[in-house]
Amino acid sequence: MLITVAIAKLHFKIVQEKKIMELSFLSIVGCLLIVGGLLLPIYTANLFPLSKKSNDQYQEMMRKGDRGWIIDFKINQWIRKNWIYIPILGVLLFFIGLLF
Repeated sequence: MLITVAIAKLHFKIVQEKKIMELSFLSIVGCLLIVGGLLLPIYTANLFPLSKKSNDQYQEMMRKGDRGWIIDFKINQWIRKNWIYIPILGVLLFFIGLLF
């Protein structure tokens, strides 16, 4: 969050001084996706195997009849599979924003 605020303040200061061209909306969104996409797996602790539940623990919870974990499991699986695409999309949006 602090990084995002710092980027926004720096962007505003640069635009006010007109040292370089103003970043487009797509470039700003791209920057946010890059930072957010790289912090997402760290924040959710999906890159560290000791902090996530094993498949056996989820199977045991299913046998007990506890269904509240299903949404958490699906979100964690989605993050583990797709987190790398978020910063890649951010880089693409950043460069497309620089072109237009």
